[in-house]
Amino acid sequence: MQVFSAWLKQLKTDSSSQLFLICLFLACFMHSSSIPPFQSPDEPDHVKRAYLLSQGQIILKSLAGQSSGGMVDSGLIAYMAAYGHISTHPDQKIVSNLVDDSEQITWSGFKEQSAAPGTGYYFPVIYTPQAVGLAVGETLGWTVGNSYRLARLLALLASCLLLLLAFGLHRPPPLTLALLTLPMSMFQMSAASLDGISNALAVLAVSLFLRMTRSPGTLNRASLWGLTLCVLIVTSSRVHLLPLIALVFASYAYTKHKSSLYAGGLVTLIVLAWLAVAIKTTVDTRVITGLPTASLVTYYLGHPMALGSVLAATLSNTELQQFYQQSFVGILGWLDAPFAASTYTTCWLLLLLVLPFSVTPGAIRQQPMASGFLLLVALGAVFLVFFALLITWNVHPAQVIQGVQGRYFFVPALILAYALGSNDGHGQKGLMRGVGLVLVATLFLYGVSQTGRLLVSRYYIVDEIPAISKMALTPSPQLTKGLALPLAMDESQTKAPQALTGLGVFLGTYARANPGIAVLQLRTKDGLTLQIPFELAGLEDNQYRFFKLDGQPYVSADLLYQTGGGISVWQTQPPPGVGASASCLMYAATNGTRRTTRGCPSP
Repeated sequence: MQVFSAWLKQLKTDSSSQLFLICLFLACFMHSSSIPPFQSPDEPDHVKRAYLLSQGQIILKSLAGQSSGGMVDSGLIAYMAAYGHISTHPDQKIVSNLVDDSEQITWSGFKEQSAAPGTGYYFPVIYTPQAVGLAVGETLGWTVGNSYRLARLLALLASCLLLLLAFGLHRPPPLTLALLTLPMSMFQMSAASLDGISNALAVLAVSLFLRMTRSPGTLNRASLWGLTLCVLIVTSSRVHLLPLIALVFASYAYTKHKSSLYAGGLVTLIVLAWLAVAIKTTVDTRVITGLPTASLVTYYLGHPMALGSVLAATLSNTELQQFYQQSFVGILGWLDAPFAASTYTTCWLLLLLVLPFSVTPGAIRQQPMASGFLLLVALGAVFLVFFALLITWNVHPAQVIQGVQGRYFFVPALILAYALGSNDGHGQKGLMRGVGLVLVATLFLYGVSQTGRLLVSRYYIVDEIPAISKMALTPSPQLTKGLALPLAMDESQTKAPQALTGLGVFLGTYARANPGIAVLQLRTKDGLTLQIPFELAGLEDNQYRFFKLDGQPYVSADLLYQTGGGISVWQTQPPPGVGASASCLMYAATNGTRRTTRGCPSP
């Protein structure tokens, strides 16, 4: 502890880096407040993985014929399902009914098997902030939505704190800051996925390595332990970043101590052991490659010409080149929210303008070996991006490598930025660094404004007023002797009945006290009937009367007269040709979901 305490006292973060991180956090926080849940690629699987970690599950399991996953709370699954129709469907927007219903979903305590195959290869410790957020929310009895937002916030905080530590160890060149301000970077930092944390850990690892190069011949134990831990977490969760392990070994050139070699060997053994377990236990039925992953690795290592051929075909494909360029800057959502072409051109232009203000030729001449190590690591990571997707996401034999996104090159680009400016940043003073930071600020402001406009357009602006907003509410006939009031359940309940723990009925009393007793009668498809008598005198006008049910999947209901009468049920009246009317009901399901009939007021 004394070693770490003394080490931490030496950290110095310059004011420009501190201001940058404050602005980055605030911008990502604002983006997070406007981005609907689970709109980052594969975010539902990442959140499931975090939840499973909170339950103590490290290795995913699979049932016969299913992808790998685990037992996930049905309330969390229902919350994901509420927003599932938005992903990859640009015409689908956020509506108030969806928000009102989904935000009432609670943790149910019931678990069901749910697949998360895309995260099976990731050692889940990197999801610790998200896991803590979900666990705290569940323990405190929060809704699933609030628990999810806490997980998002903790992931963002962890990313910014790691960057703060990294910048205190080694002042970042302007190009590093520029890359972090790209729309894709901030979008991923705003989500509950692992990109923000893995990117920050990679920056911290590089900063630790460069700090060690500034004191050759001595062993900075805290730096070595920190470098080892960062590399272990990152490489066990991001296969294409395996070349980072080389930095642990390379630190021997500066420490001249065998501890560096031992640490590098230990990381290598642990990561390879984890990958062997993950490859053996992960089942992904989404893609059929034709051969097991291990067999594909053996094939391409034994046939380098075939590997070179598919790489050349991929890199020379003009359509893929354009996709890499755009998705590096940012194609938001599930690759369903692109920017205008001018936005990509402007961002790339600003990045290129920042580049010359980030290069420090003098530092490269003084530390050519450190820059060389970083350059080789960056190139190795780029190669593994293609190789990893080739053996896990493409049908064998592949003509070109599909599935590669520009954001996968983000960490290699960060490492390259440090390779070009590998001193501690103090060589970049005065006008050169000042101009670089001004360009970074320009890119930041431009990216934030363009991202905000795109998010509003993608998720909230509709082409015309939806039919649901044109619905009117009308009262049913009054309940009287000899007249039952049928409750028209919505189509989702009648076609795919949910087991209900409660049902709310939106009633009108005509601003008067109506004496007597009525009966709520419900039926299942199997003919099971439940009758619940209730007093009419205590009803509130234009409010939901909530009835506790027994967990059966009811598909129809009626209000039956017993004595008195004089109440009505509110029901929707859609425009002609839009659909049938439905009673205003609130459904509470056993999985924790609560929803109301579309077009009806929420309680």
